[in-house]
Amino acid sequence: MVSGADILQAIAKSSEAVDNSKNIEEAKDAAGIAAAKKEDGKTEIKEGAKKDAVIAGGIALRGEGWQRMVNLRLRLKRNLFMQLMEQ
Repeated sequence: MVSGADILQAIAKSSEAVDNSKNIEEAKDAAGIAAAKKEDGKTEIKEGAKKDAVIAGGIALRGEGWQRMVNLRLRLKRNLFMQLMEQ
């Protein structure tokens, strides 16, 4: 399980500027993985970067889930309002 402290450490350790000319094997964190140039057959990611990438993915999915929940609540409110207006 990833804790809030893990998330904060991953954010603190991520690079300010990312060099997109490096291969994925040289990536040290999630930002480096995202910016690495794509080359077929080169997919080895260092252990430290793997944990950072998992944390970043979790943050992204959690944010996406939050946005979906907000959109659902807005749709429900709009539908309820429309039903009240029809009465």
